[in-house]
Amino acid sequence: MSSLPILNVLLWGVLAAMLVLTDLTLNGVQRILVAVSLGALVGAGAAALGVSVAGQIWGFLGATAVLAIILEILRMRRRWKARQEEQAHGH
Repeated sequence: MSSLPILNVLLWGVLAAMLVLTDLTLNGVQRILVAVSLGALVGAGAAALGVSVAGQIWGFLGATAVLAIILEILRMRRRWKARQEEQAHGH
């Protein structure tokens, strides 16, 4: 068995950890860093399953895009609900 999949899993895991640590130190860009971190975990999972490097990258990019969109929709939904509550209370 080749050590390449294990190395890829470790590289994706290190990338995810570095992004999480960066996310903890910055304000204002958390959504995209969270999406990219989770995307890196998808890449690590793909590497663990023996998917090719190209497949790992596509999985990472796809997961990042989908998660970024979902997180943005959730943020917009929270803002909309807060605005509705604010209008209901007359502030």
